[in-house]
Amino acid sequence: VRPGGAVALMCGVHASAAWMLAAEMAGLKWMAELMVLWNVGKPRVRNFGSLHTHLLWFTRPGAKHTWNSNRKSLYSNIIICKKIPIGEREHVSQKPIELTNFMVSLLTRPGDIVVDPFCGSGSTLVSAVLADRHYIGIDKDKTHVATARRRVMHADVETENNIAFWLNGKVIEI
Repeated sequence: VRPGGAVALMCGVHASAAWMLAAEMAGLKWMAELMVLWNVGKPRVRNFGSLHTHLLWFTRPGAKHTWNSNRKSLYSNIIICKKIPIGEREHVSQKPIELTNFMVSLLTRPGDIVVDPFCGSGSTLVSAVLADRHYIGIDKDKTHVATARRRVMHADVETENNIAFWLNGKVIEI
């Protein structure tokens, strides 16, 4: 990670403490923790479901971190995102590209390199292509690598849904 570069990790609550310690030992600075609520259908106040994941954000000290937004801060740390239905997934933990698009666009600049060491079906790599970033994807499963390659080659046909913030008891679309 370059000085000022960002690291974003998606993990369950059981793994977040281990990642926090590992990042601290690697000299990374904790910036924020976002909660991703997996919604079913259109985001509504009483339609969250019970699934969620943590998104941990770290930076490497040495330069001002990237924050590609006109806002100086996010007004909420809860993101509401539609989970990909099981029958439509190409990987058991496939992330929707609207979520990876948001993170790649927010934490990197055009021309940066996005590295995904557990690329699975390639959602983060597709987002890198769509945001004019370079990418490196790694996965131990050859089938997943082939899926990620195919999705990257056809990134222009990927479709995305809206994501939203939960703010002061309201759902605010991003």
